[in-house]
Amino acid sequence: MIFSFSSRTIKIEIPAREVGKLIFFKLFYVFYMVILPAYVLPFGWGTILLAFLLNHFMVSLIFVGVLGVSHLSDFVRHPLPDHENRLSMSWAKLQMQTSVDYDTESVFFNWTLGGFNAHALHHLLPNISHVHYLKILPIFRDLCKKHNIVYMEMPYHHALKAHFRFLKGMGSQEHFTPRNFEG
Repeated sequence: MIFSFSSRTIKIEIPAREVGKLIFFKLFYVFYMVILPAYVLPFGWGTILLAFLLNHFMVSLIFVGVLGVSHLSDFVRHPLPDHENRLSMSWAKLQMQTSVDYDTESVFFNWTLGGFNAHALHHLLPNISHVHYLKILPIFRDLCKKHNIVYMEMPYHHALKAHFRFLKGMGSQEHFTPRNFEG
């Protein structure tokens, strides 16, 4: 994206000042996460680099385990834009078709994940604190039912299975067709 090349359908022009800030902060990150610890701590470069890579590996697993299951599921639709790069649906409907919620009744999940398990609400109400999601969810479910909007909600283990089915399907089929959600 820095060089105005992107595989996405959207081309983004990034101002030179922002590119400079991006490079500066990336270098600063490497400095305080790798170089500084190598000089300050009594470990060798190999140990520091291994810790750095393990940290990123664990964060990536958590990220996929929390957010991947919400968007990369065999129930999720991935609508394509028309010839003018426009979708034939509202932003809110897109959020509902591309988000799966899991264990939304769980105080533990809502507290530890900051509401990301109530992912549709997170997208639809980004300015509402996650601490209110448990109170809003019953109203949200009723509104979805009233307006015949499919609200995809399931236990985490079902969402995780759907995530792996999606990955398998994407790897073995040219055109993946999502499953119908019946909740």
